[in-house]
Amino acid sequence: MVLRPFFGYYGCKVGLAGDYPEPIYSKIIEPFCGSAGYSLKYFQFQIELYDINPIIAGLWNYLIHVTPKDILKLPDHVDHIDEMSKYSQESRWLVGFNLGIGDAAPRNKISTWGKNDDRGTTFWSARLKKRIAAQVPYIRHWKVFEKSCFDIENQECVWFIDPPYDNDAGKVYTKKFTEFKKLGKWCKSRLGQTIVCEQAGAKWLPFRPFKTIKTCGEDNKMSEEVIWTNEDLTKDPFEKFMVKK
Repeated sequence: MVLRPFFGYYGCKVGLAGDYPEPIYSKIIEPFCGSAGYSLKYFQFQIELYDINPIIAGLWNYLIHVTPKDILKLPDHVDHIDEMSKYSQESRWLVGFNLGIGDAAPRNKISTWGKNDDRGTTFWSARLKKRIAAQVPYIRHWKVFEKSCFDIENQECVWFIDPPYDNDAGKVYTKKFTEFKKLGKWCKSRLGQTIVCEQAGAKWLPFRPFKTIKTCGEDNKMSEEVIWTNEDLTKDPFEKFMVKK
């Protein structure tokens, strides 16, 4: 069983989760969690999410603690978030993110693409609401913290690190991040298994090509994704020139 996304987020890795290395520890930490695409695949593991964005941290805290009954009380259809004035801020964030695809902040009104969603599985709908309600009991053991990655205790676990892109695409995020040189050293110092995501062109780690994907947005752009893992540090740089017996 794999949990489906609770909400979409800019730069989400939900579709790529199965292509990244499998966890070799029972604990996963996502320091730039967003919509936690990697953790959703391994939801039964010990999961810790971190994000400096109070909306992301607040939304995950809501999802971890909300009851299925409370989710089902939310409206089936929303055109504009003003229709939810009597509901909690966190539930409005949940619906707001599901009024579009791959946004960096909750939307106020349904996207054009959302208006034409006939299946009712991608954007906010009664069907999506029921799916989220059915899934929330499976993340009760998760923990979330509104905290910088640099404040997380180093420990042996799986570090799935998906920071804002270090290029023009990264300007979309509401919480800016610029300390990539420091982040590169921090990633190399992690104990356990480290998996780092970026877009082609990033230089703050020796990234290697990974996958070409279609971005989770309405513009259907292609993205050249790259990866670095701490396993790369132990590989013999001359291995590719060796004759295999």
